Amino acid sequence: MLDQGLIAKAAAGLEPLPPTVNRLASAIARDDGGLGEIEEIVALDPVLTGRVLNAANAAAEARGPQIGTVRSAILRMGSGRVLALALGGPLGRRLRRPMPGYGLSEGALWRHAVASSFAIELLHGVSGAPLPTEAFASALLHDLGQIVLTQFLDPDLRRLLAEAREDGLSSRAAELEILGVHDGEVGALVAQEWHLPERIVRAIAFAGTTAGGDDVLFDVVHLSHIVSGRIGEYPGMPTTDLALDPEVLGRTGIVRSGVDAVLVQLKERLGGALRLYDA
Repeated sequence: MLDQGLIAKAAAGLEPLPPTVNRLASAIARDDGGLGEIEEIVALDPVLTGRVLNAANAAAEARGPQIGTVRSAILRMGSGRVLALALGGPLGRRLRRPMPGYGLSEGALWRHAVASSFAIELLHGVSGAPLPTEAFASALLHDLGQIVLTQFLDPDLRRLLAEAREDGLSSRAAELEILGVHDGEVGALVAQEWHLPERIVRAIAFAGTTAGGDDVLFDVVHLSHIVSGRIGEYPGMPTTDLALDPEVLGRTGIVRSGVDAVLVQLKERLGGALRLYDA
């Protein structure tokens, strides 16, 4: 079992998000946060403005004239994708690092995070349920805890985790049994330290599980993780983590053929999606 105090200290010690990202997350989460406030926050950050305009024009390539204003870009993409793009810059540097504790090479976890976030848009196209605004950012952040946990996973613990998964346990169940904590809980601690909206914090905590099915956000983030893994964007993900739960599909209004269609589209479009987040 890992020392919970040391894990909490490590979670609290991650470099905080830029003020712009915190302000944007707060504005989007509030019921009274309007388009004007979101536009002002983005417009006051030149780097984020460039990222948002670039992404909006890429999304609008075959659908009309170039977008030249922040307001038009937000209307085109939606506030959820704007927040995910804002998070992508500072988060990308951390997720690109090798994660030896999880057997992931440099850039592997970042590709999985971007693929999961981009999968949200594609899942929305085959879902019978409304897409939560927080879904894009939650999918991008759902494995955030692995940045912290990887530093505690020595070879002996990695061996024990691998053996537990070989015995049929999911990654989450294996971590709980061997470590006494799972990466979703640790990621939620980090998200709290970053003052992200509570709904995103809870989505991170429940990622990778079908528990807490009282919010469709948890289900779509869970599915985005599976879809990303199924196209190979998380090398070594155990088979138990890739299974589609019928209850999750039922709550989201997605059929298996819809998931199959998303797999094809995601694999084809991932390169473009990565370029948007890297812009």
